[in-house]
Amino acid sequence: MDNFDTSKYFSGSLCKRNHNWNGTEQSLRYLSSKNCIQCHQKHYQENQEDIKKYASEHYSRNKERVNKQRRKYRAKKREYFRKYYARYYAANKESIKKYRADYRSKNKERVKLWIEKWEKSFKAKIANQRKRENRRKIKRNNYSFPYTSEQLKQRFKDFDNKCVYCGELATSIDHFIPLSKGGTDTLSNLVPACCRCNGRKTDFDPELWYKSQSFFSKNRWQNILRILGLSEATIGQLSLF
Repeated sequence: MDNFDTSKYFSGSLCKRNHNWNGTEQSLRYLSSKNCIQCHQKHYQENQEDIKKYASEHYSRNKERVNKQRRKYRAKKREYFRKYYARYYAANKESIKKYRADYRSKNKERVKLWIEKWEKSFKAKIANQRKRENRRKIKRNNYSFPYTSEQLKQRFKDFDNKCVYCGELATSIDHFIPLSKGGTDTLSNLVPACCRCNGRKTDFDPELWYKSQSFFSKNRWQNILRILGLSEATIGQLSLF
């Protein structure tokens, strides 16, 4: 740590263990507690299990107070956390999406209950409103070719009115290549899907997302590619009509 964040640390007098930071005859310390960083790290390494156990017990005894303090801290540092999570997501986007897909497939009931609770909340209404607004903006910027309701009905019939992903009854239409990934708003990019699969797929890469699902079917996957006129090598090169 040649250069340190002066908003968090400072170089102070040598600690009792004489931790010499970069030969400066000083110890690097936390601004908040004034403790030596190296002492703190060593103490944690030597007592890791006890510290974790204490933290867990403390949280269970003081759950409401701890959560209140966390919300207050995050509100105060909102901009910092927004930038931090944006950087982290950008650096780990595919692994995060795969982890989420795996978690959903292993915890179906838990996720279902969480979704039902979320959909009833006020935050969900605001989020859905913003999502619709963003979707309209993306559609205006992406290539579009008009299609009729009869053509949409035929597209459903092409897949026997079943979700192309899980095989259940199709109740919505999905952009196979997401609009946010440059997918076109054309008939050649539309497939019938159930609301659950449509909602879960969101803007994932269709091949990566589908093949990570517990209900993945090679036959259904090949059928999607055949009807859309694609192959494994040409996904993303959809027709403009």
